[in-house]
Amino acid sequence: MKKSYRKIAILNFFTALCFIINVCIGYFEESGPSYGILIIGFLFIVIGIMNLKRHRKELNKTPVR
Repeated sequence: MKKSYRKIAILNFFTALCFIINVCIGYFEESGPSYGILIIGFLFIVIGIMNLKRHRKELNKTPVR
């Protein structure tokens, strides 16, 4: 099975965006923002960047015909 790191990275960025939007909405509620969710969002961004680097490494490995 071929891994598509680019697709995984895009999903990670969208997930991080949803977490960060959730924290921003929390600022307008009485309970306040959840910083744990913000940290999880930033972790998804880091994982997305790592997957993009893996994707570029895989592109460099493939032979050009």
